[in-house]
Amino acid sequence: MLKTLKNFLIYKKFYWKLRHLISPKVWSTYYSDGESKRRDFYYKFIQKNQLKTIFEFGCASGPNLFSIEKNIPWNLFYFGYDISSKAIEFAEKKSQKDSYFFTTKISPKIITTKLDNWKAKKFDLAIYDRVLYLLSENEIKKHFEKYKDYMTYLIIDDFHNSETKEKNEAYFSKNYEMILLKFGFQLKKNDPSEYIVGNDKFFIRNSRRLIFKKET
Repeated sequence: MLKTLKNFLIYKKFYWKLRHLISPKVWSTYYSDGESKRRDFYYKFIQKNQLKTIFEFGCASGPNLFSIEKNIPWNLFYFGYDISSKAIEFAEKKSQKDSYFFTTKISPKIITTKLDNWKAKKFDLAIYDRVLYLLSENEIKKHFEKYKDYMTYLIIDDFHNSETKEKNEAYFSKNYEMILLKFGFQLKKNDPSEYIVGNDKFFIRNSRRLIFKKET
C-alpha cells in the first residue's frame, strides 16, 4: 500500500515541494550523497573539457555541486534550479559564493540576467540528473524549446530507451535522442548509468547516462 502511494506521489509537484515534511532529513541526505562515486563523473567531465559555466535543472540540495566544487580548482559559475524551496535554502547555506545562484524560479529573463552578470553567453554544461523522468514528453519539449540556446553540452542521467517505451510500476522510459534532435542536440555518448536501484530489470535496461552537444 505504501509503495503504491509513493509511486502515485512521485509525479506530483507538491510531493517534491513538501517532501521535507514527509522526510525531514531528505535534503541533508541528498547533500551527503555528493560523496557518492557516481557523481564523480560530472567533475571529471568539467575538468576534461575545461568548463566554467554550469546549469543544473533539479539541483536538489546541491550534491552534484558539492562533488564538483571540491575537485575543480578554478572558479565556476553555477546556476541551480529546483522546485523545492527547502532544498534551495539548504544548498545556499552550504555553498555560499557570489558565482553560485540558486532559485525556485526559472525563465529566459532570469537566465539571461545571470549570464550577463557573469559575462557569459551560455552555459558550458547543463546537468539533468534523474529529474526529466518526472516530466511528460510534452513538458520536456517545451522546456528545451525555451532554453535550448543557453546550453552547449548536456548530461542527462535518466531512463532512456531508443527502441521501445518501457515501464515498471512507477517509471517510464523515453527516447531522449529523438526528443533532443529537433532542438539541435546531437548524442555523443550513451553509457549505462552508475545509478541503478536494486535488481529491477527496468532500471538495469533503461538507466543511461547520455552526453549531448548543441550543434546548431
